[in-house]
Amino acid sequence: MAHKRKSKYRVSKKGLPPGSKIYTGHHPEDNVTVDVYLYNPASLHHRTLHPEQVKSESDPDHFRWINITGVHDGEVIKNICEKFGIHILHQEDIMNIFQRPKTEEENHYNYTVMKMVIWDDEKNEVNDEQVSFFLTRDTLLTFQEREGDLFGPIRERLKDPNAKVRNKKIDYLFYLLIDIIVDQYFEVVDKLGEKLENLEDNIISRYDEMWLTEIQSNKKDLILMRRVTYPIREILLKLMRNENHLIEENNIRYLRDIYDHTIQILDTIDSYREINVSLKDIYLNTVSHELNKVMKMLTIISTVFIPLTFIVGVYGMNFDVMPELRWTYGYALVWCIMILIVIGLIVYFRRKKWL
Repeated sequence: MAHKRKSKYRVSKKGLPPGSKIYTGHHPEDNVTVDVYLYNPASLHHRTLHPEQVKSESDPDHFRWINITGVHDGEVIKNICEKFGIHILHQEDIMNIFQRPKTEEENHYNYTVMKMVIWDDEKNEVNDEQVSFFLTRDTLLTFQEREGDLFGPIRERLKDPNAKVRNKKIDYLFYLLIDIIVDQYFEVVDKLGEKLENLEDNIISRYDEMWLTEIQSNKKDLILMRRVTYPIREILLKLMRNENHLIEENNIRYLRDIYDHTIQILDTIDSYREINVSLKDIYLNTVSHELNKVMKMLTIISTVFIPLTFIVGVYGMNFDVMPELRWTYGYALVWCIMILIVIGLIVYFRRKKWL
């Protein structure tokens, strides 16, 4: 069953100065929560803090992942970002959920913004959420719009002292988070592929006006997937250049692997877009076929009634001298002739396979 897609509306920032921190989303504004993970090969510490408790001072013995959930409170975002020396334009970008995925380098950090996509099984469509990353020498800050993400498996890996992430620097965790986001693109694209296959079977099997709505929904999902995936190539190329040396050289190969995955996803999306266009053609052909069937039936009915109309028209004329009108069996004979004409035409149409 088709569901009406909930539209996203931009909050106007017209006339505001650069760096104005206005949340452009429409999600429920829950409290901002902060989860801090301190880890090294020997230990892992997880704490949930109040935003005011976040400190910029790092622990020389641990790497630090600070995950902030909720970007609707401009004052909270400002206070956290100022502690880490994050530029006001990047503070603005955190709260603008319509950012195009990108990466930018500052003197002491790298800023990357991506879209995390999730397949909604209930509505049978794609939902997206913006995630912002700030990578420094020993700290990774992540900002998410709302509670719930894809990073559960990464948190589980952090609990394992033998996991590679515990024995490498913070840039490896940064890679893992990007990798799991891109891996999710594969799953969502596969869901779209299944949806296209089912839709093709449905269109071929029976006509329904609902299929056009499904085709348009697929088009929007595929456009969304291409819009969030295409810039990832540029992001990865910039990260692989590694101009501020925040990513270790031996981790560049992992980014290159994500780059290959991105190319594969884009190729699949382009293929599915062509399939979706062909489904629209199939649907329109089906509509035309159904219309032809209706016109064919109406034409056959008209053809059957043309000779009958002629007969009743002849005997409906107001002439005085019409012998059949005074014949005892005239009325029955006309009926027999008309019935025989109908039967004869039906037999003829069936032999021609028009019926």
